[in-house]
Amino acid sequence: MPRAALVAATLALPLAAAPAASAATSCMPADAVGSRVVIQFARGTSASARSAILHHVDARTVRRLGVPGLRVVRLPQRSAGASLCWLADQRAVAWVEADRPIAGVGLAAPALAAAARGARAVTASARGDVLVAVVGTGVSSAAGAAGAPLALNAGETGIDARGKDRRKNRVDDDRNGLVDDWRGWDWARRDNAAADPAGQGTRLARTIAGEAGALAQQVGLPLGVRVLPLRVLDGDGRGRSSALLAAYAYAGAAGADVVVNAAGGSYASPALRRVIQAYPGTLFVNAAGDRAADRDARPFTPCATGLANLLCVAATDGDDALAATSSFGAPTVDLAARGDVDGTAASTALAAARVGAVAALVRAARPALGARALHDG
Repeated sequence: MPRAALVAATLALPLAAAPAASAATSCMPADAVGSRVVIQFARGTSASARSAILHHVDARTVRRLGVPGLRVVRLPQRSAGASLCWLADQRAVAWVEADRPIAGVGLAAPALAAAARGARAVTASARGDVLVAVVGTGVSSAAGAAGAPLALNAGETGIDARGKDRRKNRVDDDRNGLVDDWRGWDWARRDNAAADPAGQGTRLARTIAGEAGALAQQVGLPLGVRVLPLRVLDGDGRGRSSALLAAYAYAGAAGADVVVNAAGGSYASPALRRVIQAYPGTLFVNAAGDRAADRDARPFTPCATGLANLLCVAATDGDDALAATSSFGAPTVDLAARGDVDGTAASTALAAARVGAVAALVRAARPALGARALHDG
C-alpha cells in the first residue's frame, strides 16, 4: 500500500516566538475542550524539530496514527488553550486541533440489520473491481460476513526477505507507520484485526456489496467489490476524531474509490477538510445522523466540510418522505436515500450504504469518472 501522506503547504522553519499569554488565550477556539489534541507536522519536518516543538509546550505523545507526521498529544491542562494557539502559529505545523469525541450512527438500527440479512454476497472480479472503505465499528473477517472479499494490502502480504509471512512478521513492511496492516486497521484497539464487536460496520459492508451487486446484475454490468475495514469506534460506538482523520487519510492513500462512513461528531474540523481535499479521486459518503437535527444550524463532521468529493446523506421512509429521525439541512445535506426496510425505523447509516452502493456501481461502469462528477451526478 502506498505510504500514507497528507498535503502540507510549508516546510519546517525555526520556531516562532511564543505569543503573550493574553494573545494566546484570546485566540483559543471556543470549542477546544480538554488537553488532548491531534497535530500534523508539515512534510519535511525533522524528528528533532518535532521533538523541540512538543517540548516547548510540555506536550506528551499519546499515540501515532499511521500517517507520517500525524499524532495525538496531551498538553498540560492549565495551558492547553495557549499551547494550542502557539502550535497553530508554527510554520512546521501543518495543522492542529482538539481531539474530540465521535459516535457511531445506526449501531442498533433494525433497518440496517434487515438490509444486511437480505443482501447477497458478491465476489472480486477481473473487470469492474471497486475498492470500498467502510468506516465504523470494524468488519468481521468471518467467511462471507462482509458480503465481499476484504481488500488485501500488497505491501503487507506475501513472504519477506527472511522467509516470514508479512501478515504477521511484526514489521512495518510498507513503511506507512502501521505494523502488519494487511487487511485494514483498527484505531480503537490499535491492531490489524479491525474486528466488529457491534455489527454496524459488517452490516454496512454487506449492504453496500449486496445492493451494488444486485444493481449490477440488473444492468448486466460485471462488478467486483473489495471491502477495506477501517475501525474507529469501540463496541459502544464511541471514538475520537483523530481516528476518523487517520482512517480517511488511510483510505485515500489506499486508493479507495468510495468511503462509506457512519460516524461523526458535533464539531467543525478544518483538519478533516484538508484530508478529504488531499484525495480528490475518492468519494466520501457520510451518514447525516439519526437525531433529527438541522445540520446547517448544528455542524456535524464530516458533513460540515462541504466539499465536492463528499456526500452527506439523509434518510427517507417508505413513503419517500424525510424519516422522522433523520437529520437534515441544505446545503449541508446533499441528498436523501431510503433508510428503512419494510417499514422498520429508518437510519441514515442504511441510506449512506445505499448511496455508497450506487457510487460503487457508477465507478465500475465509468472508472475515469471523478469523485466530483459522482457527487454532482
